[in-house]
Amino acid sequence: MKTEKTQIVDQVEGLSELWRYTLGSKDVCVAVLDGPCDIHSQSLVNASLVQLDAPTRFPASFHGTFVNSIIFGAHDGPIKGVSPHCQGVVKNLYHEDKNGELRHCSQADIARAIQEVIECDIPVHVINISGGELIASDQEIMPVLANALEQCEERDILVVAATGNEGVSNVHVPASYPTVLAVGATDERHLPACFSNWSSGKLGYGLVTQGEGINGALPTTYTSESAQLNGTSFSAAVVSGIAGLLLSLQKQIGQPVSPLLIRDVLVKTTRPCTLENPEQCQRLLLGELDLPAACSALLGDALPLFQPAPHTQTQQGAFAPSVESFLNVKDIEMQNETSSQSSNIAPDSAPTGEVAPAAAADSAVMPSSFNPASNQGSYPTFENSALVAAIGQISYDFGIEANRDIFHSALNTWFESLPSELRLLFTPSPYDHLSMAAFLLYDPTGNTKDNLYFSSQLIWLLTLDTAPVYSITPQQSAFNDFIYPLLARFLADSVGLPVELYQKACLPNATEGVMSKFSAVINGRNQSDLETVRMVLPGYISGNTQLFSRTSVQSVTPVAYGLAEWTIDALTKGQPEETKKQVEAILNRLYLTAQNKGQTADERALNYFVYNVINLSDIVIEAAKKNLQFSSYEVVPSKIQRQHSELRQVQLTFFNPANTNEASTTYATTMDVSGITPITVGKIESWQSPVSVAKL
Repeated sequence: MKTEKTQIVDQVEGLSELWRYTLGSKDVCVAVLDGPCDIHSQSLVNASLVQLDAPTRFPASFHGTFVNSIIFGAHDGPIKGVSPHCQGVVKNLYHEDKNGELRHCSQADIARAIQEVIECDIPVHVINISGGELIASDQEIMPVLANALEQCEERDILVVAATGNEGVSNVHVPASYPTVLAVGATDERHLPACFSNWSSGKLGYGLVTQGEGINGALPTTYTSESAQLNGTSFSAAVVSGIAGLLLSLQKQIGQPVSPLLIRDVLVKTTRPCTLENPEQCQRLLLGELDLPAACSALLGDALPLFQPAPHTQTQQGAFAPSVESFLNVKDIEMQNETSSQSSNIAPDSAPTGEVAPAAAADSAVMPSSFNPASNQGSYPTFENSALVAAIGQISYDFGIEANRDIFHSALNTWFESLPSELRLLFTPSPYDHLSMAAFLLYDPTGNTKDNLYFSSQLIWLLTLDTAPVYSITPQQSAFNDFIYPLLARFLADSVGLPVELYQKACLPNATEGVMSKFSAVINGRNQSDLETVRMVLPGYISGNTQLFSRTSVQSVTPVAYGLAEWTIDALTKGQPEETKKQVEAILNRLYLTAQNKGQTADERALNYFVYNVINLSDIVIEAAKKNLQFSSYEVVPSKIQRQHSELRQVQLTFFNPANTNEASTTYATTMDVSGITPITVGKIESWQSPVSVAKL
């Protein structure tokens, strides 16, 4: 007969003693990657939570709210969280559909969420991922996710992830990755929970703790404030909360704060399995969480929370006292063993456990990068690459000080070689974008651009509001002869350098008229009045690049035929003035309110739609004939089906300002975003529907 548990503290030995010293610190941050969280829940309304996503149109998910309450639930509310005073960063990983159900996520989605969390303004110490993707034993983790996890390792960030709830010998990704602290579940008797996944090999950082009968908060849309559920998701949340407490305690007593040290301590102090059945012991990973032993090992005599005592177990219990309960922290060594997974992907019948719609993705696995050397004849698609179709502005970086000095010397040489009239218009500074563009495109003979080869030595960047988003890194191929000059030309256009006139002015026989005309253009140039030049970057994620500031951005390998730049004036050239104004207003609104990194299918469809003004102008012309004004936009999955394809429909809704009671009109265009460059499918559709509140 099960004993009713009302709070997490009743299920974790030693937690009540630890709470006497700390409930967490706001200087310690735990990030939660999960479904949308209801921060207005009574358990979370006073928690120190920062949401990285805008509020969703759909109700908050029970899963995201439940997991966050396990960690951050206030002790004066219905759920007493493990570390309620820690800072929390909430990132939506599992999005909801219109029915309120969580959509499955891919490894690429998890990687992007991790990247966003570690690059946010709040220093993160622990990342909790109560979910993941179940992959076959012969499949490898996507490079983009492995890279994100390695970045966490390099930055001393602990990643805690659930093993999964299928009850099979196959641990979810990212829990299966060697640096991740994998967490499985036990029942109230300390025996392996029937639903908890495990590995047939030895996980490097796997442990278990209770995952049955865990209490957590529900969103305010539910009739009940809390519920009791089972699942490894909730075991993982308990461990993340404990890590937050131990880090807070380190800070409190003046120890260096190290999340990875906490990981090692928790693993080294687990209680080993004493069951006679080896397979049953495998289900318990490296052992059960032993909080008293972990505290003793971590703190030593600095703060004696517990009196060393053997653990008393029932006859049915699976664990004995750990022989390493009181080891010295300095003796703890890192383990980096790769997990071995069984080919058994799903049980014959699913055991009763946590309902976790986002635990295993049904869609195709999406590797993160595309390597032509090992994919001869292949083409980057959503199935084999993490694709990008981004819009931003061109910029550059030097990477290291030595490279910056090389450009400083080269620009000095170029500057001294200029005619005296031109030296009045430029500077030898490598940070002056106008001078850098002029330096790269310098053509003293009319036949060759002397400095253009320097273009490949710059780290070219795509920026959003001056913030670097991607580095542009062409692969070693003949196309580079096209890409690097193109990037230099984009830079020139962005700063208003009239390239052809400038190159004529560089010639030894330049006429006084050409020189005067060019000088007049540059002297009359007002940077603030220049029309914004935006760049379209189609490509695939191919790694990371470290910038001069020592920050890191993702690298995108572009396709030469897809690179383009545009201004609103150029896109609307030849259109009637009224249509041009409407197109400009819509483009500005779409671009400014929907700025994105161009990685998800929705983002790539929207960005292609914004750039592909032909369809947009047709829609605007049709709307203008009916005196309609733009109201809102939405990107939704397309009803059109193609094998091995991803299609999205971009919908623009217009209303009649003269009669707001008139039904709104929606125009829709479908894009196939399966390949490295999206493509329009079919014709523009339109329909009328009741007037609704604008989404922008």
